[in-house]
Amino acid sequence: VANADIIVAGTVSGSYVDTQVSDNGYQSITERESGGKPANRYSYLEHKWTINVTGGETVTFYVEAYQSAGSDGDNFVFAYSTNDSSYTDMVTVTKTSDDDSYQSYSLPAATSGTVYIRVTDTDQSTGNRNLDTISIDDMFIRSAAPGPPDVDAPTPDPMTFATAPYSTGSSSIAMVATTASDASGVEYYFTATDGGNDSGWQDSTTYEDTGLSPSTQYTYTVTARDKSAAQNTTAASSPASATTDAGCVATDIHIENVVCEEVAGSCTKGAKAGQATVTIYDDCGNPVAGALVDGTFGGDYNETIYDIATDANGQAVLTTSGCVKKPSFTFTVDDVTGPLPYDSNDDLATGCSG
Repeated sequence: VANADIIVAGTVSGSYVDTQVSDNGYQSITERESGGKPANRYSYLEHKWTINVTGGETVTFYVEAYQSAGSDGDNFVFAYSTNDSSYTDMVTVTKTSDDDSYQSYSLPAATSGTVYIRVTDTDQSTGNRNLDTISIDDMFIRSAAPGPPDVDAPTPDPMTFATAPYSTGSSSIAMVATTASDASGVEYYFTATDGGNDSGWQDSTTYEDTGLSPSTQYTYTVTARDKSAAQNTTAASSPASATTDAGCVATDIHIENVVCEEVAGSCTKGAKAGQATVTIYDDCGNPVAGALVDGTFGGDYNETIYDIATDANGQAVLTTSGCVKKPSFTFTVDDVTGPLPYDSNDDLATGCSG
């Protein structure tokens, strides 16, 4: 509790003794008005107390206080310092009646010795001349001594799965750990023992491993540890396995898209070449590399181009050798050959114009 007052600015009623117990007996400090020309004056307040703090594992400031109801929006901020020079804001009092509730702030655990508590108003704007009052019923700093060290791992130990690993698709497997118990809090680690991906330490009991291969078995264990300084860790669960789904097996290819445009290419004097970009996909929705595309340009161009291969994005780019100013042209895919049979019935496009 407070053991002394340091009066800085304001009219004080009562003393630090009135802040030592919650009994509706208050120490009140009222703002004063600054000097100078009346038009430039403002109200302000500053008051300090000292509290002797023993230190501990946790050090917490508590204050039960309220302010008078004002029209200027002024509030009061409590701050602390260990040297009466550099202050850190803690809580702002805005309530206008004593509801017997406390506001609190956690100080660093190493805080000990003499701590200075300061209250100031929040608005010293010119013309703000209302004389508001802060009333303190109870104020103290509580230090909690450290308890015995946590040396026990969470339970259950060894860990277990609440839901064993199971496939969620052709490239993913999910699993759920049993919720473990420990007074210090718990985090979980899922380990892939044969080619999957570990989770890393996480708060959630649920993990989904992704980016896996289809039709492949993966094996996992789960471990838990507490959040104490010792990070006490359980033994790993028994291994559990799941196999990813087979996924889609492609059987044919088709034209997904055809786009026409004019390009400068090797043309000169403002002439343009015709260009068509043909995209080839398989029936699983994947781009197909290495397919060969034949196509014919009509209109201002009269060219057929053969065996243009698709790249890793499934795209084959066919470009005319002829150059025309302000061309008007069409393009039609004549044939597609590739690593899988070409099914023209699945085509989403067969040509374009430019």
